[in-house]
Amino acid sequence: MSVVAEKPLHGLRLVLTLDRAGTRYEGTARTKTETWDVGVALDGAVTTSAPKDAAEWIGRVVRIAVRDAKTNGTRPPRKIQRWRAEKE
Repeated sequence: MSVVAEKPLHGLRLVLTLDRAGTRYEGTARTKTETWDVGVALDGAVTTSAPKDAAEWIGRVVRIAVRDAKTNGTRPPRKIQRWRAEKE
């Protein structure tokens, strides 16, 4: 069994939760040293102070989750959790 920490030892950890209206994700993006609030519309438009490359990745994560839900005829996931390795 793996253990998932709130703050990663390296890389970027993303945790998003769909709002009650089902129109927007809210959550945080964290690195070992920083934390950013994140808001993402279902079309992938991101509101955050995180670095540009992280914001673009977050938008892609949400767009893919929403696209897959539509393809499968289901609702978007209530929670999205992802980890991304550090860029070299």
